[in-house]
Amino acid sequence: MSRKYLKFILKYRFIAGAFVLIGTVFFFYELMNVRVHTNFFELYPPRHPFIKVYREFRKLFGTANLLMVVMESTEKDIYSVEFINRVDAVTRFLMDTKGVNPFQVLSLTHPSVRGFRARGFSIASVPIVESLPKSQSDLIEIKHNVEGNPGIKGFIVSHDSKMALVVVGLWEEELNFHYLDKRLRELREKFSDSHVKIHITGYPALYTWIHRYMPDVYKVFAFTALALLVLLFFFFGDSRGVVIPFSAGLISAIWGLGMAGVVGFAVDPLLLVVPLLLSARALSHSVQIMERYYEEYNLYENKISAIEGSFTPLIKPAVLSVLTDGIGILTIAVSGIPLMWKLAIYSSFWIISILVGVLTLSPVLLSFFPPPRREAFFVSRGIYDKVLQWHVGVIKNERRVKYLFVLFIILVVAGGFVGMKLKVGNVTPGSAILFEDHPYNVAMRKINKGFVGANRFVVIAEGDAPGAVKRIDNLKRIDTFARELKKRTDATTTLTLTQAVKRLYMLFREGDPNWEVLPYNERDVGAIAITLTQGRELQRMFDNQMQDATITLFYSDFSGDLIRKIVKEARSLSAKMSDDQLKFRLAGGLLGVLAAVNEEVERSYWLILFTVLSTTFVLVALFFRSLKVPLILVPPLLLAQFLSEAYMYLAGIDMNINSLPVAAVGIGIGIDYGIYVFSRLNEELNTGKPFLAAFEKTLMTTGKAVLFTASTLVVGVIFWIFTPLKFTSEMAVLLALLMFLNYEGAVIFVPVLAKVILRIKDQEVKP
Repeated sequence: MSRKYLKFILKYRFIAGAFVLIGTVFFFYELMNVRVHTNFFELYPPRHPFIKVYREFRKLFGTANLLMVVMESTEKDIYSVEFINRVDAVTRFLMDTKGVNPFQVLSLTHPSVRGFRARGFSIASVPIVESLPKSQSDLIEIKHNVEGNPGIKGFIVSHDSKMALVVVGLWEEELNFHYLDKRLRELREKFSDSHVKIHITGYPALYTWIHRYMPDVYKVFAFTALALLVLLFFFFGDSRGVVIPFSAGLISAIWGLGMAGVVGFAVDPLLLVVPLLLSARALSHSVQIMERYYEEYNLYENKISAIEGSFTPLIKPAVLSVLTDGIGILTIAVSGIPLMWKLAIYSSFWIISILVGVLTLSPVLLSFFPPPRREAFFVSRGIYDKVLQWHVGVIKNERRVKYLFVLFIILVVAGGFVGMKLKVGNVTPGSAILFEDHPYNVAMRKINKGFVGANRFVVIAEGDAPGAVKRIDNLKRIDTFARELKKRTDATTTLTLTQAVKRLYMLFREGDPNWEVLPYNERDVGAIAITLTQGRELQRMFDNQMQDATITLFYSDFSGDLIRKIVKEARSLSAKMSDDQLKFRLAGGLLGVLAAVNEEVERSYWLILFTVLSTTFVLVALFFRSLKVPLILVPPLLLAQFLSEAYMYLAGIDMNINSLPVAAVGIGIGIDYGIYVFSRLNEELNTGKPFLAAFEKTLMTTGKAVLFTASTLVVGVIFWIFTPLKFTSEMAVLLALLMFLNYEGAVIFVPVLAKVILRIKDQEVKP
């Protein structure tokens, strides 16, 4: 079938070329519609109960995507006429920004930030800053209001009174990061000077920085492509060795990204490293075939015979490799995260399109090229020969094979043991993506140090009817829930409806601090409720009908262990304290959303790993019609995965929503190398060569192409180390390590496992 297909392609090469050209033009047109954009809702697992609660209540209580602006005074404190007026100017500037929720603005000068004061015979809700200050007496009154009202000091004014915090919520569906970047640049330029320093952080700001760095990432792509062109010429020594593999990679890239345009998917900027991996698959297959083409032409000195002799034996391993890669990547769709299954759809098509570029276009292009010059063969390959000769020497007798087999077992066990310690979501999003000294992370540390903390976890107290949260028994349960969860999880503080109720009850009792407790009778609660509804800032604590209320906990620390502890304790309290009248539902706030994402990432990772390996095992067994062959090819893949996980753990690289797709796509890289090496080893053994001779021949031919492909990818990702994004820099190192591990697994451990599992004696003809 392989030979018939090849003859058909060569016979109708103009038609085949036209088919590829038409398809490429179509997908190139669709590629123009592809946007590089982050959609926050695609990062959230929609079926997770936390996300369901968040989406249900975010219109009432606000979004978890908070933009936080720290205004730091370089003077004694914030209490100066100029500083307070500038806080108001920054607040107004942010309120005029598109996408901001106008009902979710916290600022010292915003009228919704209010306190309660006894005025005559009544309790009034008045803004902390009733009018902008003009004199020292105005500043004294503002300072008195800040110090005398809970929910101000530590929340929007720092503990040392050196900083003020302006917080706005942004709707996920209205975020335009290029526009937001322009606004934040303008904010810094307009309002920061020698008297006031501006620091900006929060999830929207994080992705604004990511999108700002995209031009630098595109430059890295250009340098990577140029480096691959140079290395291809260095390896093959003529134009066909450059044009054909590069064309195969380019065609698959256009078809893959074009498919994203066809189905209307955006490409997340943090996943731009994935296209490098996918295009590398096409390059890898094409290099294998080109290497074999030069080898065959060296034997027959006939172009058509060389094309047939190179493509025919490699069609089977190429198809198997593409199918295992494509179906393996498609299994990423088992994840409950929209970003993941969208990536799975267009990436799997991208991989399958390699068959078009490599097995259809490449033989057609070769047929148009003139025969290669003999002096072009194996140009500048001395270093590759030396590396491969060293590998040949590694397996030179039966004893070495046994030692290597034992080493393989030890590495799998050790790598798996260390890799199991890798935890999901153990680093803050900012520290996982940007370097520690980045302005974003500096701002985050200032909030966590000077205020109650930037990390919020929100629980919804859902009542059974309007007025439910006014009932005394429900108020007591809300208060108990908040105090108990704060105690169990070491939160810095809480913000609840009951705190406001206690404060008002104290004011009703002439400000006696002994009465800062929950009321004892319904009449007092009713009077307090009327006063509460006057304070618009409290709408973030309860809805208009007082049926539902929020319990917000603040944390200055961040870790995956902390998030898991918060969720565990909150679930325990919810199960214990919920009933038909009042239910405690989890969870909102940034920590609530991240908890949902982390749980899905952890579940998805192991499910994807199991699904990819199982799919690969089945496909290899079907293609080779043997259950022993997958036992040879899959374990080195598992070894590379375990060792890469161990490296991530030791290097402090986080497994999160962004690194999961890279790790998942990287799982299938090594199987290509193993399939080609095993197929060539099996082919050489079938010619009657003893094992060691067959092994040496395999390494000096197919192994050379594997080494070249791995080395080109390592060189290509080196450029990514110098990007301003910490995440892409770390992924570059991780991918380089994966290339090395998969290469060693293919050229050393695949032959070792083949000899041990198939019990190949040195003089046997067939495995």
